[in-house]
Amino acid sequence: MTKRWLEIAEYVSLASAAIGSVAAFVSQQVALAAAPLTLSLWLNLLNRQQFQWQVKKYVGTAIADVQQVVSSLHTNLYSLPSADLSPIAKRLDELAASVDDRSELGQIQELKAAIAQIPPASEIEKAIASQLEAAITDWTTQINQQLTLIQPFEYQLVVNRSGSRAVLMEALEKAQERLILVCPWLGYGTDAQVLSGIESLLRQQIEVWIGWGMQRDIDQVAQIRSSIRQQLASRSGYYVALPKLEELEQQYPQQLKLKLLGTHEKYLVCDRSFAMLGSHNFLTSGARDSEREVGLRTSDPRLIANLIELFETAADLEF
Repeated sequence: MTKRWLEIAEYVSLASAAIGSVAAFVSQQVALAAAPLTLSLWLNLLNRQQFQWQVKKYVGTAIADVQQVVSSLHTNLYSLPSADLSPIAKRLDELAASVDDRSELGQIQELKAAIAQIPPASEIEKAIASQLEAAITDWTTQINQQLTLIQPFEYQLVVNRSGSRAVLMEALEKAQERLILVCPWLGYGTDAQVLSGIESLLRQQIEVWIGWGMQRDIDQVAQIRSSIRQQLASRSGYYVALPKLEELEQQYPQQLKLKLLGTHEKYLVCDRSFAMLGSHNFLTSGARDSEREVGLRTSDPRLIANLIELFETAADLEF
């Protein structure tokens, strides 16, 4: 009878080790797997060497260990049920038939009741499959985000004024949300064709933000008013387009923003699609002059985001 107790206790602890392993895998509680496995090894050793004097002690330990596993399953894995526990319940019945201690019998009955409350095995497969699918979706999203940051984006050399003029006209044609134009002077490059393109965007409720103004021309920026600007425009070819742009700003105050920067920067950003930066004052001069210029056009979202931030955070010296 003693040997039978050991065999049953060994089986129970092996089964509890399996349950604990499942629980440890799902809930990442390694201790749930370690304790039953350790107990199983001890019982196996006892069974082989017939240490009958320790039978009752280790039967009690086996019961306590299964209790811990079942409790952990209820606490941590109720929504992720264990596998088929009917063999455990059957062996608990056999163990109950072999012991006389009322306390142990009560513990066995409590274990059977706890096992009976664990949902069926089929539900754990659905729950785990659902969690795995959600995890895979999340991992896929993160991987795609990382790939977006490292994929080879377009970098194209823009050569001479004809090249940057072509990019400017393309931006005026393709902008869908916002076009940022930054150039120190608003001269003859802001001709009728460019002004028509800007006005067309404004009529479509597309924002156009223009950063302008060479620092040396606006030392007294706090005193600048519209009339002074017009005098400046008439006195210098560098700002001849300013009156017309101010007129458009009054007509489309929600779409057109003129921002006085005190700048020598030259760049444009078309939505978040592409950007260009270079040496050509593309709002100052057109494409006829043969003077050499060079620039860079890119679709790199990091550079585009940096240029947008550069404009948005720049102080408007008019205020």
